[in-house]
Amino acid sequence: MLLLPIDNFTYKTKLKEDEIIKRLLKLIKPENISFFSTNEYGGEIRGQTFHIHRNVATYNGLVPEIKGLIQNSLDGATIIVTMKLKIQVAIFLYILGIILGLVFLVNTTQALIDWELNVWSVVSFVMLLLIYICTMIGFKIESIRSMDDLTSLFEADIIDD
Repeated sequence: MLLLPIDNFTYKTKLKEDEIIKRLLKLIKPENISFFSTNEYGGEIRGQTFHIHRNVATYNGLVPEIKGLIQNSLDGATIIVTMKLKIQVAIFLYILGIILGLVFLVNTTQALIDWELNVWSVVSFVMLLLIYICTMIGFKIESIRSMDDLTSLFEADIIDD
């Protein structure tokens, strides 16, 4: 069961594959280039696939990793895009969730045995809930920014959301 956010959608554009790749190459910088870059995105393109992320001035773990597949069609191209959290952030959130879940479980069990309210069970549950809500909202905000950038770059419409 996946609890962390993932966005999948499909763009339809009148541009051909080579034009899309050319625009992506102008947009991104390769991963091995220095930290200070004027490019808005970083990542790589391999054939018809790309793996990119938005460059931000400070570290923001909620900026999505964007994977895409470009497919030619008769009247342009279709671009299938998946956005998800960086693997380091996902692992951290799962570990934090497990720890807070165990604290909640142990304290709730103890509260049921003693028949009195345990503050730590409430605190751990509220922390778990707030972390989840903040992660979902932050990811959605960053995902929408990236989605808008790609929509204008590809001169495309989203056909599947």
